[in-house]
Amino acid sequence: MEYSKKRIGSYTLHMIKTDRFKTVLVELLFRKPIKKEEITINNFLIDALTYTSNKYKTRREMIIKEQDLYGANIGFNCYRMGNYYTADIYLNLLDEKYSEKNILDEAFTFLVDTIKNPNVKNGEFDVDTFEIVKKNLEIQLDRIKESGDRFSIVRLFDNMAKDKVLSYHSFGYREDLEQITRASLFEHYNKFFQESILDVFIIGDIDFEKTEQLVRKSLDIETETDSDVPLIVVNDKKIEEKLIVEKDGSEQGKLSIGCYVDSPDEFERDYVSVLYNIILGSGTDSKFFKNIREKHSICYYASSSFSKSDNTLVITSGISPDNLDKMVSLIKKEMNDMTEGNFTEEDIEKAKKAYITGLEEVYDYQSQMISYYFSSHILGSKLPDERKKEITKVTKEDIMEFSKKVHIDTIYMLGGK
Repeated sequence: MEYSKKRIGSYTLHMIKTDRFKTVLVELLFRKPIKKEEITINNFLIDALTYTSNKYKTRREMIIKEQDLYGANIGFNCYRMGNYYTADIYLNLLDEKYSEKNILDEAFTFLVDTIKNPNVKNGEFDVDTFEIVKKNLEIQLDRIKESGDRFSIVRLFDNMAKDKVLSYHSFGYREDLEQITRASLFEHYNKFFQESILDVFIIGDIDFEKTEQLVRKSLDIETETDSDVPLIVVNDKKIEEKLIVEKDGSEQGKLSIGCYVDSPDEFERDYVSVLYNIILGSGTDSKFFKNIREKHSICYYASSSFSKSDNTLVITSGISPDNLDKMVSLIKKEMNDMTEGNFTEEDIEKAKKAYITGLEEVYDYQSQMISYYFSSHILGSKLPDERKKEITKVTKEDIMEFSKKVHIDTIYMLGGK
């Protein structure tokens, strides 16, 4: 495997050459400092751009073109990463060994055309595209409440970090959606890419020189080059623990606990947090699974997850609302046991092996490989092979010290009559 990174004008091209896959994956990663009032229109714009284009004016025409490219697929993901809004527009296609020679040239041109030549007339997005995308977004927004697990986490951060970045809904806001017009969407299009930082990733059995020439020739775009806004969120110090209960008439409750992690250093964020999280609440060997779910049979599930870019730990569980107090008490005991060192060297070794196994599986997925190289590019994080060495350096004392920095801020319970 080989990796190359080059600056082309205002954006950065990343190429990863590997023969492990029968496909080539292209990702255009646009990121910009997040603004709450722009999230919905950003999502709308990316969806509309990948739905139709000026050349392929209907969804049917877009699909036919994708089929002509041996089943190539254009899609997108929009999400918040720390203090940044990120739009990932991707193209997946068969390698030319399994399709036809130079197919990447035609497919990449097709991808670029979707963002450079939108389906616009007289300064407004096409009415059919606009209405279909808007309707789809309305349905997605209305369904948030139907997923108790997801809605519980949304409400947790609404209460935990009101009006701050952590509380921003990455899926958007219904009230903002109603304000968007075909003209305002095109107006936003004209500035979105100029205000975003762009990284282009191409992974597959590619030729570096030919691929670079293709990108230089096809992707002529002016973007932002840098930003002084830090990616990692710096949180306020914990003031006092909050308990919030919202009833929704259901018998099964959704418990979400939000914790701030006080100023972890780079080694703690990259490695110590991983082992802490695995031992505490990730998988069937975790303390939550063995000591709460199995021993006490008090919950349907219980797990934890750490966000490196937010410096937060979130604990989620499905319980009967009547068991709230007991469940919180048990969770706090397990967290305190982590601080006191009530876990074994065997627990640590199992966690390290689980993490290393996960790192080895990264090379089986093109999208995960891009994620690691992207993280390395914007955060200076080490790549999987280096991470496998670094994780072995974490000690029990490191985990105990990290545990002291984890503080519960908000306990949120959704459920009950």
